[in-house]
Amino acid sequence: MKKIALELFEEWNNSLLKSPKSVALLYGENAVLLGTINGKFRKGREEIEGYFKLFLPLKPIGKIDKMTVIGDEYFFTSFGHYSFVLKSGEIIHARFTFVYKKDIKTGKYKIVHHHSSRIP
Repeated sequence: MKKIALELFEEWNNSLLKSPKSVALLYGENAVLLGTINGKFRKGREEIEGYFKLFLPLKPIGKIDKMTVIGDEYFFTSFGHYSFVLKSGEIIHARFTFVYKKDIKTGKYKIVHHHSSRIP
């Protein structure tokens, strides 16, 4: 599962170079996001897209620093630490949790929960 989690993170990270909508489409329809730069509780793709309208202008480039994965092929969680380099040169170190669910019809994973917070 760790290999799949890394691939899904790379897909998510690469989508940060595109548009807020492209990022939001990686989330399930009723997913929940607690973002790094804004503590507002966001539910559903429309609200999640709104968060990425705030985050993407910072031109974040992420990398996983440490990750653990638990679960199975259909429902799993990856969590750990990641960091983002912003266009300003600032580096944000954060904790993360991604919960993924596999769509039985399409075989694709969607993020159903994502929590990210700066490391104090």
